[in-house]
Order: sequence, then structure tokens, then C-alpha cells
Amino acid sequence: MELLIVVLMSYLLGTSSMSYYLAKLNQVDIQNKGSKNLGASNAAVIFGWASAVIVAVHDIGKAVLAVLLARALFPALEHADAAAGVACVL
Repeated sequence: MELLIVVLMSYLLGTSSMSYYLAKLNQVDIQNKGSKNLGASNAAVIFGWASAVIVAVHDIGKAVLAVLLARALFPALEHADAAAGVACVL
């Protein structure tokens, strides 16, 4: 049951997309421009390198946060951190 909580929590963290938020803020449909991807490289093409850095830091940060939360909340659960990392990037 604890592993299911870790996986669901991490998956929900992973659904956050900074490039989508930036696109909405700038009233641009990023999914129909450039490579049509929500990644940092497409954000760089559409919004510039500063936005790409923000998107990349957000993407890395949410995976790190998922792993750290799994370790903090379930220290006795073996491989909780690995499950959190995988679930976050799915």
C-alpha cells in the first residue's frame, strides 16, 4: 500500500509541466509550434533560452522532489526512491 502511495504521489508531481504554464501565460499553443513537444528544447525555440532553463530546472526539480519525499515519508520502504523517480518521469 505504501508503494502505491509513493507511485501515485510521484506520478502526480510528474504531471506538472512548466512549459505548458509558460505557454498559457504567454497565450501561445506550444503543442502546435516548433517540435510540438512540451520539453525544454521546444520552449527554447518558442520563448528563448531563459524559459528553457526554467523548464529544465522545473523538470529536474520535480523528479528530485519526488525522490526526496519518498525517502522522507517512507524511509523503511525499500526502493521507494527508485519507484518515485520512475513514476515521476512516466
